[in-house]
Amino acid sequence: MKNVLSVMALSLLATTAAHAQRAKVSADEEANKKVVYEFYRQVWETGNAELLPQFYAADFKEHNPAVPPGGLDGLARYLKVRFPTVKPAGKELQNPPAMVQVDGDLVTWTFRREAKDPKDGSPYSAYWFDTYRIKNGKVIEHWDAATRQAPPAAR
Repeated sequence: MKNVLSVMALSLLATTAAHAQRAKVSADEEANKKVVYEFYRQVWETGNAELLPQFYAADFKEHNPAVPPGGLDGLARYLKVRFPTVKPAGKELQNPPAMVQVDGDLVTWTFRREAKDPKDGSPYSAYWFDTYRIKNGKVIEHWDAATRQAPPAAR
């Protein structure tokens, strides 16, 4: 009976340690999700490129081919063209994601967008993603669904 209790006690300790470790990972993941949330709320939805250094590391790597090279400066130029007017940040997101996934240092936001079929104008839903790698509370890498586009055909 003593051996059974010892095994049960060890099992309980191992389970408790595993839960404690997972809770730590979850706290880190929640912090990573918050970095992305605040970036969207304070920068993306407002167009305020001046706040980029609060959320992005100076040496971050951008994988969207539409964003000019140059780290924070390239991303700031992109944002200023895309959002020529800076708006105040809301208390909540104006365009919340349909889904958020987190796996350690990776945070993926998936957005649902309504579109119209160019053939007949019928509506359909499309889903787009942004994935961020977070380190020390800042974005160090970003991917999305953007691809390189072929130049328009000559006329």
